[in-house]
Amino acid sequence: MGGSRAEDIDYVVFVDSRAYYEFPYKRKPDIAHIIGDINHHFRKSNQNLLLFVPGRIGTSSPELGVPVSFAAINHFCAICEMSDSEVGYMPELSYGSHMFQDLVEAEIFYTALFDTPKTRIFNRTVFHDMPNILTEILPDCKEYEDIVKVCHTEGMHLKLYSDIQNSETVLGFES
Repeated sequence: MGGSRAEDIDYVVFVDSRAYYEFPYKRKPDIAHIIGDINHHFRKSNQNLLLFVPGRIGTSSPELGVPVSFAAINHFCAICEMSDSEVGYMPELSYGSHMFQDLVEAEIFYTALFDTPKTRIFNRTVFHDMPNILTEILPDCKEYEDIVKVCHTEGMHLKLYSDIQNSETVLGFES
């Protein structure tokens, strides 16, 4: 969603679908608050942040995805909803919703990543293998490090390319 673009990505915020699924239902909104705190931390920076979340972004039902408000993600340059058939998450942005309208108006790139044969390659371990700087940004969030990962990718030449005309999106490291 959004126009074709090319973005340098400085930080990736990755919510692990399995860890989020296993997290107690009553505490799932904590993850939305942490994302909001990360968003707030970077509000005055000129950094490009990419957010990966399982299931539906902004849902009111935490079992379907992460219940963030638009204000909690408004400084991200791109949002990616991820499916995970093992735990039952499925992206579904409602094009008539306020969240959709807010993303469009703020020119925040949105995409969905499905675990189907049409998705050529998605190597989740790339982010799992990178250092997590969550507690450098939010020192009180140690207990959430298995769920929310913040990766500093500045200088690694991580690029997001989207070609709307051909319906292709690529995220990768340039050499």
